[in-house]
Amino acid sequence: MSHECQHGTDCVGAETVEDALKAIEASAIPPRKRGSCGDCQHFNILDGGQCRAKPPTLVPVAAQGGLQLLGAWPPVKESGWCGEFRSGNES
Repeated sequence: MSHECQHGTDCVGAETVEDALKAIEASAIPPRKRGSCGDCQHFNILDGGQCRAKPPTLVPVAAQGGLQLLGAWPPVKESGWCGEFRSGNES
């Protein structure tokens, strides 16, 4: 029996539903695995962990004689993740 299975997979030779499912699984493209923040080239371990994928945000802080603006990157955990991940091999 030859027919077009779900997901556009050709299940030539599939005699049962189980055979067809095996053919679909065998042809499936696995999802791209992403690393965590600790594996990202944007991660900076200083100060407990920071993401430096984007420029720092200016934060007003009380100082002698008034306010002072300091640049701050968002704090992140080593085990966190986001859509900005870049491994050391990517440019």
